[in-house]
Amino acid sequence: MATTKSLCPLEFDTALAALHLKAQQLRDERARLINKLHFVARDKKVGTYGRRVWAKNLKEVIALLEHERRGHDVIAELATVDATHAALKAEIDAQNEIYRAAPWSRFILCLSHGGHIHNAIGCSTLHWDTPVEWHPELSGLSIEAAVNALGPTLCSVCFPSAPVEWRRKRSDVEREASAAERAAKAEAKFIKNLRDSEIFPDYHQGRVTTVAGAKQALRDEVEFRDYFGHGKHPFHADSVKAAEQATKVLLARGVTQAEIDTIIERAIMKNRKDGANI
Repeated sequence: MATTKSLCPLEFDTALAALHLKAQQLRDERARLINKLHFVARDKKVGTYGRRVWAKNLKEVIALLEHERRGHDVIAELATVDATHAALKAEIDAQNEIYRAAPWSRFILCLSHGGHIHNAIGCSTLHWDTPVEWHPELSGLSIEAAVNALGPTLCSVCFPSAPVEWRRKRSDVEREASAAERAAKAEAKFIKNLRDSEIFPDYHQGRVTTVAGAKQALRDEVEFRDYFGHGKHPFHADSVKAAEQATKVLLARGVTQAEIDTIIERAIMKNRKDGANI
């Protein structure tokens, strides 16, 4: 028999997770066959909406069908599924015994809405049919590694000593993540656009609303110093104010003074080519 020393946590839990998956598939198949037997027996569901159950139990249904000599094939299928599941359960139990001899950390994610991270499928907060997802790639690793990979939603029953901030509700974590994503998208808009508090008037009382517009305000001031060699432009005084405001906005956004000086120097060179005496 294999021991925990001959199998690493990753290999051992990968194989065990596969066994549990097969067991769940067999349980699902068993439920399907049981429903089919009730239909074949013309059984009816009783009770209120949301809590309706079959009128007859499984034993009664099988007895009725055997008496009427109907449904033998489905009954045989169910027996095969039950036998296969029993053998599989015995294999899982044997693996669990090996694990309990020298256990390691395990992290199993509950897939239900608001589900947490567990260290065993036998946690009291899980039902036998609760959908889960094993993460054998984390087996044997630290709780911190699991939190980094799956999020700070550890089960308080499975990990009672874990920091409180790692035992949060998944709904709270998802809500904060969504809010952060929305904030990031909103902030991304201001990479090229100015915030309301940064917007300023240009030389003709328009509104400078973009980073590109702020840089253009610097170029406008240079151009209006000697407009195509015909002297100062009538709007030069206003362009000076706009350029001063543009400089403040750009510096506050992280643009360096050297970068601003380069924009101005290039504008000077361009306007000199156009006849400006600056």
